[in-house]
Amino acid sequence: MTNTNENLIIEMLQNITKGMDEMKQELKAEMAEMKFEMVGMKQEMAEVKGKIDSLVEMVEHTVKLQQDSDEQLSNTLKYITDKILEHDIAIHTLRNKQ
Repeated sequence: MTNTNENLIIEMLQNITKGMDEMKQELKAEMAEMKFEMVGMKQEMAEVKGKIDSLVEMVEHTVKLQQDSDEQLSNTLKYITDKILEHDIAIHTLRNKQ
């Protein structure tokens, strides 16, 4: 009877070991799949970062263009205002001479 109990215990331990080995293999497979997914996510994140960097450059360029345009508009308005003032002075001078 002792031999039977020992055999049962040995068989149970073998089953436990087999079950643990199977679990270990399943975990390895899941880990490999997760690593593969992580690589894909890293690639996607790199692509997103590239797009964001590109958008930042476009926004900076657009802001620069807007600032240049504002400066040009300001200079043009100043020039026109100065010319109007010159003409007003000339008109007053001519009126005063008459």
